[in-house]
Amino acid sequence: ARVLLVGDSIVKGYYGAVEKTLCEKVSCARYATSLFLSNPDYLAELSLLLNRYDFDVIHINNGLHGWDYSEEEYKAGLKGLLDTIQKCAPEAKIVWCLTTPVRIAKEVAKIDEEKNDRVIERNRIAAEIMREQEIPVNDLYAILIDHPEYFSEDGVHYNGKGQAAQGEQVAAMIARYLPKSIQ
Repeated sequence: ARVLLVGDSIVKGYYGAVEKTLCEKVSCARYATSLFLSNPDYLAELSLLLNRYDFDVIHINNGLHGWDYSEEEYKAGLKGLLDTIQKCAPEAKIVWCLTTPVRIAKEVAKIDEEKNDRVIERNRIAAEIMREQEIPVNDLYAILIDHPEYFSEDGVHYNGKGQAAQGEQVAAMIARYLPKSIQ
């Protein structure tokens, strides 16, 4: 069985923990980029990967980029991303991951209200779309919001403890959707 983790630098951070947890059951791969959801290059690169390899589960965590795009553009980009995945990998089980919180750089005890409010709104939009399409949602936001000790000094990325917490939850969520024969 194969699993693909799609996302950005947050995925790069917890990928090792997920791979280590699942390595005896599945082959893990990742596609990590800083491109925004609706960027044509992002969709083309992802399509190439999905057309070349079959994946049983695709876990997507890509919401911290594209601050210069409106929430309407985010919504359209997200729908386009899902359409691309469903077209290129119709047999794969998709799991959406809510975007992680944003704290103030060098003052990680404090939430970056402006950016985090946008994260909350984008998570609301994503949750609504996922509900409509019956796609399960992994709520990493909830396990991180009350843990400033998990953050690195930049307020966006995570230290080893934070990456381990994320990796544990992501691996458990993916395991739920693996083929029954390997669960």
